[in-house]
Amino acid sequence: MTGRDPGEDGRVSSPLELLFDLTFVVAVGTASSQFAELLAEGHMGHAVTAFVMAMFAISVAWISFSWFASAFATDDWLYRVLTMLQMIGVVVFSLGLPAMFHSVDEGGHLELRAMVAGYVVMRIAMVFQWARAAREAPEYRDVCLANIRWTVVAQVGWVVLAFVGLPVYAVFAAFAVLGALELALPVFVAAGAGRRRLTPTSFRTCTSALRCPGKQRERPSPGRISPPWPA
Repeated sequence: MTGRDPGEDGRVSSPLELLFDLTFVVAVGTASSQFAELLAEGHMGHAVTAFVMAMFAISVAWISFSWFASAFATDDWLYRVLTMLQMIGVVVFSLGLPAMFHSVDEGGHLELRAMVAGYVVMRIAMVFQWARAAREAPEYRDVCLANIRWTVVAQVGWVVLAFVGLPVYAVFAAFAVLGALELALPVFVAAGAGRRRLTPTSFRTCTSALRCPGKQRERPSPGRISPPWPA
């Protein structure tokens, strides 16, 4: 497992990455369906709150994998197995979305257990990926270990939030704090990154956005495609 060239002039998504993205299309579709149901019932405030929370969790999980896939060049059997394990985690996460939407609508508690269980599966695989990169690419060991540390810290927080019976106001406050931590992870990791620079994920972001509406789109060309905006 070696680090990608930061000056690489873009690359298309691999078939495995496209398959991984499709599992997130399922998650987005589930969240959108639940959102529409609450809107139809006239519960706009609850619908928007739950949908924002769902899309935030989906985006964080997708970006976590995409940063790693954009930073390290490998496609062997172990990488594929761990990526498929992450796909299972996405499916488990998606199965927990309806319960979260219903809990927001009903009030009194926030049901996150199935969603967090899916995150645990995804992040176990992600930690193994970063640990492998730390071992096989020693020049990036510091940034890999920093990713592991902060990922574990954030995930422990989500597990406590989901499985400890906190008052609902404390749950929403903790959700905001942990969400801020998730967004700040790249900043914390950067301290150990040195001159390490992740390659852009803009091309995969665009192709994922095209797949989310569920319409048949033209398959990307197998040639080298430059990112649609500068890194």
